[in-house]
Amino acid sequence: ELDDHGGWPLKNVWQIVSCSEQKDVDDFIPLLLNTPAIIRGVSLEPLLGPVDITDYLVMTARTNREAYLDWAIAGGESGSSGRFMHPEWESSVRDQCALGGAAYFLKQWGAWAWAPEELNYEQALAWGREKFGQRVSYKHHSSGHTAFRVGKRKSGALRDGVAHMAWPEVRA
Repeated sequence: ELDDHGGWPLKNVWQIVSCSEQKDVDDFIPLLLNTPAIIRGVSLEPLLGPVDITDYLVMTARTNREAYLDWAIAGGESGSSGRFMHPEWESSVRDQCALGGAAYFLKQWGAWAWAPEELNYEQALAWGREKFGQRVSYKHHSSGHTAFRVGKRKSGALRDGVAHMAWPEVRA
């Protein structure tokens, strides 16, 4: 059904593309922005590396464009072979959205839980064993962070104790 003016975009059409890395962002978001929709978003699931979406956000776009991203959803990969989403990748997307005027939603960390950043390696191991049990497997990332494979239910969706669950504001 067409909108009140008999044209595009339809008021009930939300378009979202799925991207896992920068190449996906560069390939798919420009196509999305050329598609009529009242809301446009990107699902960064699983987020497998750092991504830069600032060119596609209204307040930081380097070009004058009418179409932009309204929403970004980030999430780690779940399942027994789930790869981890690094906290720096997630916080970068969150910060880009805050500066660029897009809603941000952290869906889940996936199979991995990250020790608090301020802990050194030994403290992180003690934290993880106390929180998840002695037999939990872990990886020490080259950035100095330690991650524990605990499954998506235990890893949750909080960042520093905060749930990031914003939805985009629908434009008229």
